[in-house]
Amino acid sequence: MEFVLRLKHTGMPLDKIRLYAKLRSQGKETLLQRQTLLEEHAQTLEQSIVQLHSHLQKLNDKIDLYRQNLVD
Repeated sequence: MEFVLRLKHTGMPLDKIRLYAKLRSQGKETLLQRQTLLEEHAQTLEQSIVQLHSHLQKLNDKIDLYRQNLVD
């Protein structure tokens, strides 16, 4: 259950979480399918992190600009 919550917190869509849980309940025969599902989600998550980092940098740049203007 803890891992399913972790998937939810990382933004995995509910339909994919349900698929993962279904595959898990089917046992070792689905290991490759579960691995593929998790690898795809990890790739999506990494892309989101890169994009969020870029957005954060732009926000920080704007905050720095405001701070400079307040000092001047």
